Amino acid sequence: MPPTNAGFINKSLLMQHGPTLWVQVGFDVNYRAGGVPELPGDELPALIDSGALQSCIDLDLAVRLGLLRVDVLPIIGVHGAQDAPFYVAHIRVPALRLTRRGKLAGLPLQRSGFSHSVLLGRDFLANVNMLYLGDVGSVEITLAGEQPSR
Repeated sequence: MPPTNAGFINKSLLMQHGPTLWVQVGFDVNYRAGGVPELPGDELPALIDSGALQSCIDLDLAVRLGLLRVDVLPIIGVHGAQDAPFYVAHIRVPALRLTRRGKLAGLPLQRSGFSHSVLLGRDFLANVNMLYLGDVGSVEITLAGEQPSR
């Protein structure tokens, strides 16, 4: 599969927005590995954040999607430690034909002024290769085991 670009048309846009993939989020109780889950809504911008251990979803979006809250756990972020609800969800990256099921921390991303609805942490990055070409504003993403084009 060819690499997917999670960058932008130039380096200033990449600097402003960060590496971004478009994803679908929800939970499909009938999903089977290898298939395509039935997820509600449009594709949402997801920031790839290598500094985040755990992937996160906007708290209001998780509630709106009716995701099942399965836990409340402490997380540590740039603003210190806090308790966060965790939701079970599927994240699908259509451009990579990749679907992951996992626990997402619910954080007030949009209320905090964050421009993305989803944050993809190292739990996501464990499944992909990422080549960040800052000089041209491009970020190439391939599935683990596949080689970037450069």
